[in-house]
Amino acid sequence: MPQQSQHEPNFCTACCHAAALLQAIIGTIGDVDAYQLPDAKGYSAMGRYLLGISDEERQLRRDQILSTSPKDFK
Repeated sequence: MPQQSQHEPNFCTACCHAAALLQAIIGTIGDVDAYQLPDAKGYSAMGRYLLGISDEERQLRRDQILSTSPKDFK
């Protein structure tokens, strides 16, 4: 089977989808771990405490977001 060149539509489609997925992952992580001033950090920490959200759960969520691949959408 011949290899596809960069100019064939399937290559472009796959490349564009991979770039869009990477952009979505970066944006999502940026939302999850957005910069916060000290007072906002305290407020967020209080909310997580009251809701019972642990640091381990937050890290698991980050790991799941970062390990997202196109296979997760099929």
